[in-house]
Amino acid sequence: MIDRSAHRRGFSGIEILVVLSVMATLASMSMPMLLTAMRRARIHDASNAIVEVSSQARRLAKRSAYGSDWYGVVISNQTTPRYVALTRNGSVMMEGATPVSKLTISPNVIVYDGAAPLVDGSARSSWMYQQRSALPILVASPTAPNVSILGLVLQTMDGRMRSAIDVYSVGLVNVQDL
Repeated sequence: MIDRSAHRRGFSGIEILVVLSVMATLASMSMPMLLTAMRRARIHDASNAIVEVSSQARRLAKRSAYGSDWYGVVISNQTTPRYVALTRNGSVMMEGATPVSKLTISPNVIVYDGAAPLVDGSARSSWMYQQRSALPILVASPTAPNVSILGLVLQTMDGRMRSAIDVYSVGLVNVQDL
């Protein structure tokens, strides 16, 4: 009796093609979900950066004494990559403000201040927190200067994912997926 299993080694060409076709089918089925997850992650990273910097500024303003340091938040498109910065002792538009920390925002995310996108090289949105009370003040933006509630919208470049960020007059920040 001849043992035929000893002569057969490896896989046949058809077996390899079947395995590769199954892998390609699975990959093509998962690609749309992967792209959606990547878009959602970019939006969430940007909104988390804004919320984190805003919380830091509010916390520092709450701890500062009257007449001392002012802390604020700047969202800017003046440089690449875009950034959100925690600033100290800046003017209304945070010109010449001392950046305490900066977090980058993905270049695939557009920030809207009201209805106007911050896509222009000089576009920025900013607000400061009042000392001790940590209430947001001096909201300075091209579309809504000096208002007590700031509404930002983050959107991917292709417009498929959107998230809203609201800064309320009591100092709280809310993020909601749209």
